[in-house]
Amino acid sequence: MPTSQFVRGQVLKCLFPYDNASDRPGPHPHYCLYVQDVEVQDKRFVMVCYGTSRLDPALLRAHSGIILSVRSPMIKGDMPGDVTHFVADHVALLPCNDDWIYGSFDARLDFVKESSRTKTPEHRRLYDAFVAFERVMKRAASDGMSLLIANGTVGLPPHITLR
Repeated sequence: MPTSQFVRGQVLKCLFPYDNASDRPGPHPHYCLYVQDVEVQDKRFVMVCYGTSRLDPALLRAHSGIILSVRSPMIKGDMPGDVTHFVADHVALLPCNDDWIYGSFDARLDFVKESSRTKTPEHRRLYDAFVAFERVMKRAASDGMSLLIANGTVGLPPHITLR
């Protein structure tokens, strides 16, 4: 497989799919955390973790312990709002193309690069949290891969709902 154009800790602006049409791009962009990319039958796909600016009690109850909240100053690049919350078990498999992913957007978690992990105590704490979070994202990504291999389905696995 060719080298990925994405790096660990990269934030992508995606038309994340919605529950009622999980195999089509969503109507509004979301800032998603890159998980990994794969190639299947000469087609490239990217797995991304859902990001939201809205953290409410229902989301916390449903996903306690698997939400990574990152303040915008801890993300290099133009991020809207004060905080982005990434939900580790909400991973979608997307075709790697402009219908799903904004190619002109560029952002990255500032604490993932080895040279940045120990800049401040907050960088260290976020990196440690990210390592544990990353394990959950990768497990969730395997559901998407199973669907793609079994029936060619992209988007969200059928048992996932966003809220």
